[in-house]
Amino acid sequence: IIISDSSEQAEGFLDNIRVEFEENTAILEDFGPLAGSVWRSNVLVTKSSIKIEAIGSGKKIRGRKHRNWRPDLIILDDVENDENVRTPEQRGKLKDWFDKAVSKCGDDYTDIIYIGTLLHYDSLLARTLRNPAYRSIKYKAVVSFSKADDLWRQWEDIFTDLDNDSRAEDALAFFQEHRAAMLAGTQVLWEEKLSYYDLMVMRVSEGEASFNSEEQNEPINPDDCLFMEEWFDYYNEAEADFCDPAFDFFGFIDPSLGKTRRSDFSAIVTLARHRASGYMYVMDADIERRH
Repeated sequence: IIISDSSEQAEGFLDNIRVEFEENTAILEDFGPLAGSVWRSNVLVTKSSIKIEAIGSGKKIRGRKHRNWRPDLIILDDVENDENVRTPEQRGKLKDWFDKAVSKCGDDYTDIIYIGTLLHYDSLLARTLRNPAYRSIKYKAVVSFSKADDLWRQWEDIFTDLDNDSRAEDALAFFQEHRAAMLAGTQVLWEEKLSYYDLMVMRVSEGEASFNSEEQNEPINPDDCLFMEEWFDYYNEAEADFCDPAFDFFGFIDPSLGKTRRSDFSAIVTLARHRASGYMYVMDADIERRH
């Protein structure tokens, strides 16, 4: 059984298998035509009576059999998405489904393989990684970072200079000039796909939070946060009337001036506080590392 975030996504994986069965000359030479009587988008049964089924995350899986056999292999591939890891209730619901349905639908000969990206510190995948019954391997796109913080900070200043239309080219030229020093001690997981330079561009372009989660499998740990994600709500700017005299306005500044790329951010934030409700609205927030 192949399980993914949605039925469509799981069926896409199954379609890749179908194409290999039908078109891979090496498979055809060894096994001949494999298409059996059931050859649909969500289930394949080969002539040799091997059944492969695709279902979406959270769907009914209990009681599935092929003849007198329960599934002998269950593959979960990206069963979570940004939405179903957002709240404790959603995460708990998926965990219950995994524990009570997926883990119980096999037999003593069943193997479960779970592949994915850590989207939340308390996600199903994160909990499974901590489950002693599973043998876990955690990959990071960057295995070891450069120690040349000063050079990379200069490179970032060039790369993010919005007044320079040639910033990408100039940043690359700076990197090429100092390549040896900037790459000293670095190691990446898959150099042929994403070089260290590619990953640093991604880190600056997409932000550290996204990079740490998607590429490093290190989502933010709420135990390290002063403010919990679920404490925040987003308001519709078009509906907020800050000209209303019921609002008081406050400005805050945290003038951190760190000397390295990993130093604290400085922040300049404007808040509007509604006197009656006590709600505080973030009107603008200028948060970045300033050197």
